[in-house]
Amino acid sequence: MANLYELTGDVLKLQELLESGEVVDTELLNDVLADTTEDYDDKIESYAKIIKNLSGDVDALKAEADRITTRRKALENNIAALKARMFDSMKLTGKTKIKGALFTVSIQANGGKIPVIVDVSTDKLPDELVRIEEKPDLDAIAKYITENPDCGYGHFGERGESLRIK
Repeated sequence: MANLYELTGDVLKLQELLESGEVVDTELLNDVLADTTEDYDDKIESYAKIIKNLSGDVDALKAEADRITTRRKALENNIAALKARMFDSMKLTGKTKIKGALFTVSIQANGGKIPVIVDVSTDKLPDELVRIEEKPDLDAIAKYITENPDCGYGHFGERGESLRIK
């Protein structure tokens, strides 16, 4: 049986032959067309079966990834809760460093930039202290283009196509 690439080429050659207007033996053409079409349809269906099987594997892997992510987050939350208890306890007792046989636990100031806390609303700040991000409102532009097609502000693009297997 030919591969999909070869079958696609055969189908295109048959279409080209039919569109050329040349006189072709109808019986021979019907036989070749039936065989090629049947092989092509079988090949496409085989691809669909493979895709469905792989999709099932992908779904199973996604479910497993979700399960592992949930487990990881639970462990991270447990770690954060344990660290918070240790921190609070050490702060309450005034201990900033405990040296053990395996670990040294200490409370230290964080590095990096000093946090900035803004005490007023943005409208009270001078313009040079406010970052304004402008971006187009695509929904409003789509509505405007629909109502004013020759406005020159934009245009509608082509919607893409996708393969669906049912």
